[in-house]
Amino acid sequence: TYGRTPSPGFEYDRFVRPSGVVPSSVLVIEEAKTDRPDRYPELSLAAPDAEDGGARRITLRDGDEVIADVYLGKAESSVGGTRGGLYARREGEARSWLLRGAVELPGARAGWLVNRLLEIKRDDIATVSLESDAGDVRLARAGEGEPLRLQDPPPDREEDAAAIGRLTAVVDGLAFADVRKAGEGDPDGPVLTVTTRDGLVVRVGSVVQVEQTKGRWIRIDVEAGSGTDPEQVAALRTRTEGYEFEVRGADAEALGMKPAAFLKF
Repeated sequence: TYGRTPSPGFEYDRFVRPSGVVPSSVLVIEEAKTDRPDRYPELSLAAPDAEDGGARRITLRDGDEVIADVYLGKAESSVGGTRGGLYARREGEARSWLLRGAVELPGARAGWLVNRLLEIKRDDIATVSLESDAGDVRLARAGEGEPLRLQDPPPDREEDAAAIGRLTAVVDGLAFADVRKAGEGDPDGPVLTVTTRDGLVVRVGSVVQVEQTKGRWIRIDVEAGSGTDPEQVAALRTRTEGYEFEVRGADAEALGMKPAAFLKF
């Protein structure tokens, strides 16, 4: 566990990285520090949920056996060596310590997980549609080896190939910044639907927009086609069913593109 309580029923083994979750660190006690809880916030060694001076708590387990349970505080540059030091204390002990060495941990939950959701190559895409309140956008190929083109564009306007590339890039490398158990109700927002040449259908539905991160919570549905590889479908469903994912940056922006964005001015 790392500084936060997992959501009830959250199955981290669906996403957790197979190796390198906790970078190896060599920590050596430099000197003893305070054993007064009221001084912990000064060293960032208070409980992780404290309003001031909260620590990062790391618990290592072997099955039900706890191997280590420590609170890591702020860094201390006065300790010699290239990596400096940091303050720490053990769970159940009042004494805190200044350690020589450093522990590098991901700053966000997604940093602990394999966060790549979709890797559908653009050459395998047959059709794309983006449906929203602003209007619908549809892309398709005229034939084998032809590029994806905007369907039914206005006769006096030229399509924007760069905008088409931004939309198709979503399924070529969709990654999430956060994940949670799926809520009740249907997605309420833009829906991106991708069909591959072998009949695989992937729908990326926007659940809610996140103003704070300029991201979007999405839900992914997968349908098999007559020529779809069953193992590919099973793998996609295992990773996506029952969960919602927050996407940010270019992926979130692409899901919010309006029809006019696909036309040159």
